[in-house]
Amino acid sequence: MQNTFDLLGVQRFVADLDAKRDGCNSEGMFCSDLDKAIQCHEIACSGLQFAVTAWAHQVFSGQAVFEPAVEAVFKAELQRAVNRARPLLENGRAVETECFVLACLDGLEKLVAGFEFMLKNWVRPQKSVAPAPRTTPGEAADKQIRERVTELPPLPTDWQPKDLRQARIFGERSRP
Repeated sequence: MQNTFDLLGVQRFVADLDAKRDGCNSEGMFCSDLDKAIQCHEIACSGLQFAVTAWAHQVFSGQAVFEPAVEAVFKAELQRAVNRARPLLENGRAVETECFVLACLDGLEKLVAGFEFMLKNWVRPQKSVAPAPRTTPGEAADKQIRERVTELPPLPTDWQPKDLRQARIFGERSRP
């Protein structure tokens, strides 16, 4: 599996994945070979899903630097995986009753649907920013924070939170 997510490493990973998928042929005994091809694609797609998730996590946690070229390679590979698996899925669904059970068909279909969703709703990973400082701010920073908070405009007098739990808490605090 992927250890580093530099461009060269990701390109090598994708090339290996493509080679594995190239070996996922369905020739010969129809149902058994189709089942093997579906399983082969499912394994390759699982590896791709794991790699994309690990890359996004490493970028988020600051263990890897975000590179647009790596993102482009992963997005292209996700699309390629969808394009290669979709005809196999359609064929598998069409002959499912004849083959009785294609064990990995549902798993591959879930992976492909996840890839399509991921591509449609792509969110570029970025390094996490803590919601609050992990160390105590110095005097100058503390003073600047206090000044900026006092400069904020007050809430309207009739303002109420939209969240019911917060509204209950806000209502309890504002009572005399």
